[in-house]
Amino acid sequence: MGQFKVSDHVRFIVPSCIGIFLFMLPIKTAEGFTIPIAVLANWVQKKLANQLSLIMMLIIVLTGILTLIATFVGRDKFAKTPFFQNLLCVSKFWVVARVLAAIFAIMVHFHLGTAVIYGEDTGGMLLDDLLHTLFSVFLFAGLFLPLLTNFGLLELFGTLMTKIMRPLFKLPGRSSIDALASWIGDGTIGVLLTSKQYEDGFYTKRGGHNWDNFLCCFDYVYTCCYSASRAWRHVCSILFDCYRCRCCCCIDYAADSAIIAQG
Repeated sequence: MGQFKVSDHVRFIVPSCIGIFLFMLPIKTAEGFTIPIAVLANWVQKKLANQLSLIMMLIIVLTGILTLIATFVGRDKFAKTPFFQNLLCVSKFWVVARVLAAIFAIMVHFHLGTAVIYGEDTGGMLLDDLLHTLFSVFLFAGLFLPLLTNFGLLELFGTLMTKIMRPLFKLPGRSSIDALASWIGDGTIGVLLTSKQYEDGFYTKRGGHNWDNFLCCFDYVYTCCYSASRAWRHVCSILFDCYRCRCCCCIDYAADSAIIAQG
C-alpha cells in the first residue's frame, strides 16, 4: 500500500466508477430500464434523425474510396501512420466488400435501381435504422470504453475473478467485466469490449468467439423490451435467467469440445 500515492488511488477509482456507471448501471427511464450510454445514444439519434442516413452513407463511401486509394498506392506509403495502415490496407476480399458497400449505400440513400436493394426490409432497414443505432452506440462506447479498460479495473477483476471465470467459462478473470457490461448493460458494449480484449492479446480466438456468440447475444435491456413486446414483462427476470443458463451451458460445452478436439 505504501508504494501508491493518494493520486494513484484517485486515478484508479474515479475513472473506473464513471465507467461502471456509464456501461453497467441500469437506470429507469420513461421507456423502461436502460444504461446511460444508451440514453446518450438515443439522444444523438433524435438530434440527428434527419441527417444520420446521409452521414452513414458518406462514411461508407469515403471508406471505400480511401481503401481503393490505399490498395493502389501500396501499404508502405502508410508506414508512418499505423492506424490508417491497419484501417485501409486490407485483403482483397475486404476491398471488394467495401467498394460494394459504398455502391449499395449510394443506391439505398438515393433510391436508385430496384426496390429489392433500397426497400424498407432490406437496404432501407440497414441504412435508415440499424446503422443509426450502431453509429450512436459505438460513438460513445469508443469515447468512454477506456474508462473500463485503461485505468486498472480489468486488472483488478482479472485477479479477483480468475478462480470463478476460468473453471466456468475457460476464460480469464478480466472477462467478468465483459459479462457485467453485456448482461446488465448492453450486449453491443460486451462485443466491443471483447473485441478490444482480443486485439490486446488477452483472449484466444476461440475464447473471444465463444464469448461473443454465447454470452453477449442477450442483455437485460433487450430482454425487458422483448418481454414487453410479448406481454411477458412479469416474467422478464425469469426469462433473462433462462437465457443466461442456456448460454452458459453452450459456452461450457463449446470450450470442453474444443479441449477434447485438441487432444
